[in-house]
Amino acid sequence: GLWVYLSAFVGNVSLSNPNHDGIVEFVLNDGSTVILNAESEISFSKRFGKGKGSRNVTLEKGEVFFDVVKDAVRPFIVGAGEINIRVLGTTFNVKTGGIVSTTLESGKVSIEDAGGNQLAELEPGQTAHYNTETDVLEIENSNTSKYISWKFGQIIFESINLDRLFDEIEKRYDVLIDNQTGIDSDKNYRFVINNSESLEDVLESLKFIAPIEYTLNNAGKVIVTMT
Repeated sequence: GLWVYLSAFVGNVSLSNPNHDGIVEFVLNDGSTVILNAESEISFSKRFGKGKGSRNVTLEKGEVFFDVVKDAVRPFIVGAGEINIRVLGTTFNVKTGGIVSTTLESGKVSIEDAGGNQLAELEPGQTAHYNTETDVLEIENSNTSKYISWKFGQIIFESINLDRLFDEIEKRYDVLIDNQTGIDSDKNYRFVINNSESLEDVLESLKFIAPIEYTLNNAGKVIVTMT
């Protein structure tokens, strides 16, 4: 089952969902709700929401959906690597990594650099992708469902090749996949994974859209071939 690990150190609290799948929902002191995707972690001050200053949360790793209680006096600021996301009251999603992606569902957010300089302001339905290596910020007019579907128990891949899809399946189900299909990496598919599905369920679904067969050997490795 899911469990939440809270650790207090140097005046901070760490909230973590260490599981490979599933989500954890938590209500902060100010009434704002955070939903942590699998293998995600945030941290914040033990005095979060108690003073008159800004409400600061750091996204340490993974992906989190925020439903922020509006407070015009105390802005809510999410630190994600080299950028900050500043809001008053809104719902949005942030995913860390080499690309930090911020998807706005409702309200308005400001993307800032570490010095507090505004890089962009998002409207609902937009996603900002910040490349941490090149410091380039790109704004996408997006279908927000593909970025926040995980909190409803789904992962939607609008366009993904088999190599990348197998990487996602390996991570999700903690298996090794030997891709022997030889299918061109330029061939992309739309695919949906539900939290309730087993590894076999997912592979069987994949057979309906791609010309593949699979076997699971005694070592737990999945061998995928072309039909």
